[in-house]
Amino acid sequence: MSKVKFKGCVHPPGQPDTYDGFYLTESQIKEYAAKLSGTPIHHEHGKGKDKDKIVPIGEITRAWPGEKGEMNVEGFVSRSTKKGCKVINRMRNGKQTGLSLGMGAIFDPNKFKIIGK
Repeated sequence: MSKVKFKGCVHPPGQPDTYDGFYLTESQIKEYAAKLSGTPIHHEHGKGKDKDKIVPIGEITRAWPGEKGEMNVEGFVSRSTKKGCKVINRMRNGKQTGLSLGMGAIFDPNKFKIIGK
């Protein structure tokens, strides 16, 4: 199985731990970085009837907080699926250059506050 490895920053430096907005705090960057290893990578996010057809095309193999507090990851995209091959080709010809880690935030409109991430 052929793979293409990548490495990059996926979140800016964390906010102070007293921050309660949408971005991650310094502590959350450390917490999530410790948990990301082994997380599957998907191409695009599933929508509507296609959401059940999402197939992993790779994996995060390592994550760590950087020197400035940002979150960095290392991983790979595999040729084992048709979508994986397509993404690798797009990476090689410069058409696929970004990486997005999807995560949600739970907002309480009554308190006008983020209550979970």
